[in-house]
Amino acid sequence: MSIERIDTLLGQLSESWLDTLEERYPSKPRHPYRLSLGFRYKMWWVCQKADWYFTHENNTPFLDTWTYRHWTRRSVAVLLAAVLSVSVAIACVVQFFQMRREEYEKYSTIYYEKIADGFVPGEFVCYTLGYVPEGFELEQEVTIGEFHEEKYLNNKNNGNDLVVVFRQIRIDQATLDIDTEKVKPVEISLNKKQKAWYLGNATNKVVYWDNGEYFFSISGHLSKDELVNVANSITIK
Repeated sequence: MSIERIDTLLGQLSESWLDTLEERYPSKPRHPYRLSLGFRYKMWWVCQKADWYFTHENNTPFLDTWTYRHWTRRSVAVLLAAVLSVSVAIACVVQFFQMRREEYEKYSTIYYEKIADGFVPGEFVCYTLGYVPEGFELEQEVTIGEFHEEKYLNNKNNGNDLVVVFRQIRIDQATLDIDTEKVKPVEISLNKKQKAWYLGNATNKVVYWDNGEYFFSISGHLSKDELVNVANSITIK
């Protein structure tokens, strides 16, 4: 991966971290933190020792050498843990594929373009719906290689069958054709954090997104709110 790409990813990670800082560490928390006197004393003592070692770096008493090394090892361990945490965070935000949409006269094709090397597909893990609207029952389920589909049917609407289809495919193999003749996809958010797109045709509607490893889509004869509720519910099977 190029240095420029790493710089871009680090910038995205920093922006994301700053954007959620107030949410994660509110200035006025609902339940204010209460620290015991014992904890405050321990932290005060740790800070005092750290200041002392810093100012007497070259004059550490022989009898206190073990303590000095002990704290040094602790510091190294904490630093290593921090570096590993950042590395994991960077790995999580690395995008190996980027969603593309090619528009035609009456439809659009969704697919993924490879933008970075290093993607190693793991064992295919099937997802399923945690919530299904009332009246819908699982009619068909198919898993073939890196593709999984569940079809739910509701045949209690005066003989007109209502269908909901959930599809999952590995991101490097994903493609989807959608009817965009009179409407365009709109960006939405699932579970307040997952970016997704909604396409609201007159009859069959669809929500689609990816988690960096798999591409998901849910389509059917549902309202937008209900379709989003279904999308929010997906879980590992």
